[in-house]
Amino acid sequence: MGSWKREQLEEEWGFFGHSWKSRWKDDEGHQVTGRGSTPEEAEKDALKRIEKHEYDSGCLVTTACVRWAGLPDDCRELTLMRHLREEHVRRRPDGARILEIYAALAPRLIDRIEASPDADAVWARTLAAVRRAADLVEAGRLPEAFAMAWAEFRRLCRERLGIDLDS
Repeated sequence: MGSWKREQLEEEWGFFGHSWKSRWKDDEGHQVTGRGSTPEEAEKDALKRIEKHEYDSGCLVTTACVRWAGLPDDCRELTLMRHLREEHVRRRPDGARILEIYAALAPRLIDRIEASPDADAVWARTLAAVRRAADLVEAGRLPEAFAMAWAEFRRLCRERLGIDLDS
C-alpha cells in the first residue's frame, strides 16, 4: 500500500447547505474522498475509507449502490460502468460537462438517499438499472447504456434533490 497524503480539505456549498470534503491521494495513484458536516468528520471518513481500501472510482452512485448490495469494488457492475465512463462518456463532445454535473450532484444525491426511510428500495431499484446498463456495456451497446444510466441519474436528481437536469 502506498504512502497517503491529504491533498485538500475544503468546505463545499451547494443547493442544500454546506459540508466538508477531505481528499487524499497515495503515491500509487489511488484517491479517497471523505465527507462530513465538520472538517474532523470529513477527515475521519477519509481515513476510514483508506483503511478499507474504498478508493474513489468516479462512479459515485454506482459505488454507493454496489456497496449497499455488499459487492466488492472490482465487481462486474462497477468495472463495466467505469468502462462506459472511460470509453464513451469522456469521448462525447459534452462528456466533460456531464461528468462535472455528475460529480457535483452525486455526493448530495447519495446523502439524500442514505438519509431516506426508503433507502433500501431506492438502492434496489438503482442496482437493477445499473445491471441493465452493465448488460448493454457488455454487449458493446455503449450509447444505449449511457442513455439508460443518465436517465436513471436524472430521475433520481428530480425525485431526491428536486433538480431537473432536463431544463
